[in-house]
Amino acid sequence: MKVMLAIVSWMIILSCYCQTQSINSTPQPIVCPQCNIIVLSLTSLRKQNMGIYGYFRPTTPHINSFFKDSFIFTNAYAPASLTFTDAISFFYSLSPQVHKNFERFNKNQLKSVYETNPSLPEILAKNGYKTAAFVSDEDYSYDRGVGRTFQYYFDRSYYPDYDITYKPFTYSVGTKQLLPVVNKWLRQNQKEKFMLFMQVFDMHCPYSPEGEFDKLYQSPHSLKIPFTKECFMTQKDVVKNKSNGKLLLKSLFAFMDKQEVNYYFDKNDQDYLISRYDAELNQTDYNLNALFDLIKSLKLDKNTIIVLMADHGDNLGDNQFFMKMSSTARGNLQRNNLGLPLLITAPGLKNKGAIKQDQVIQSIDIAPSLLAMVGLKPSDRMQGKSFNEILGTNKDINDYAYAFSIRYDLIKIGEIFKTSFTLESLIGKDWKLDYSKETDLIKLKTKSEQYYLYHLSNDPSEKIDLARTNPQKVDDLKKVLESKRTIYSKVP
Repeated sequence: MKVMLAIVSWMIILSCYCQTQSINSTPQPIVCPQCNIIVLSLTSLRKQNMGIYGYFRPTTPHINSFFKDSFIFTNAYAPASLTFTDAISFFYSLSPQVHKNFERFNKNQLKSVYETNPSLPEILAKNGYKTAAFVSDEDYSYDRGVGRTFQYYFDRSYYPDYDITYKPFTYSVGTKQLLPVVNKWLRQNQKEKFMLFMQVFDMHCPYSPEGEFDKLYQSPHSLKIPFTKECFMTQKDVVKNKSNGKLLLKSLFAFMDKQEVNYYFDKNDQDYLISRYDAELNQTDYNLNALFDLIKSLKLDKNTIIVLMADHGDNLGDNQFFMKMSSTARGNLQRNNLGLPLLITAPGLKNKGAIKQDQVIQSIDIAPSLLAMVGLKPSDRMQGKSFNEILGTNKDINDYAYAFSIRYDLIKIGEIFKTSFTLESLIGKDWKLDYSKETDLIKLKTKSEQYYLYHLSNDPSEKIDLARTNPQKVDDLKKVLESKRTIYSKVP
């Protein structure tokens, strides 16, 4: 049975790639004024591990099938590797330079955002859409600013009524818990014009596949490491055991609980942790199929624009970094962290196959694009650009994606931040420039500044820093970086 499933999955993958259209100069914008909008956001979903993006394991057969006729974006980026920050940027189409939300508890800063900037669901609601969101965990709770913009917002305040268990920092609420509620809402509102948003934490650690999915991709590994119950992180920089070369990873859960628990991973252990991620993705894909089937049975695929994305990616051993907890440029600004999958299907795309879009896209561009697709004008305060008009072409709307965040030394709950890291990145098709400034918050003094340069065409994994050997390119990109700072530090 598993062998047959794998064969079928790979046939779907090959079918997707065989039908990929060549980019030409004829635009193929989505024009659907009466369309509904469904956005599915899987936090920490890595496009590199998805079958529809060419991964070697058949991890996403149902996603492959459902989005076989769709636009597939290969260079979409978030402005930060922080779920909370990216959520605000996505819905309001604002750079973090403007909204300045880098931690969850600055409610005054949040208030200034949602009182002065209209969001995607707000604009849709004013134009006759019924808006609803179903979300996981504290990054998306109602008082974080996103919930206030929806007419119906299903967050943890509703969980007890649906027997959904919530525990802070466990990232345990996902498709299994939310899809029954989402599907019920869809049945009840199928005749309305609506926007539905669902965010889930399936792909956030710990990776806990169940039943048959837990048996997928088994391989040798240490029996002493709790692979499916723990989040393993590189706290700041890569550290190895000097005697055996094993990689030191720390327990996130223990650290948050003011304890120190370390694990040493050899190559087999690192590979096995990746296999747990892949098995979890298989399980998530299986769960999503119930939603895909319902969409088709209700014929919503005939009048709905459907988006699958992530708020950001994650590190999964890339350059030996795990998770996105590192505050350093090397551990935080990798494209695996900032990159995200972006699939969009809509009426009119049937039998057109997968249309690959290689343009540099920012997640702040998605809201203006969706509004354009349904014939609405984005707010003048939105900073993103619509990519709808260049779909089906190789025309660009961005020369570089711009990322900006302020991170703090990872500390245990209750401690005071002593160091901050200002992190910036320019990401193009060929070149990438990263910048890091470390500040002593006690002395209010800059401790260090550093630039990193990568030639992505020759070094897609960002292993070789060329900043010292190519100072002229660094200087050229510094000028671009300064320009982006100016552009994204103020609303239009």
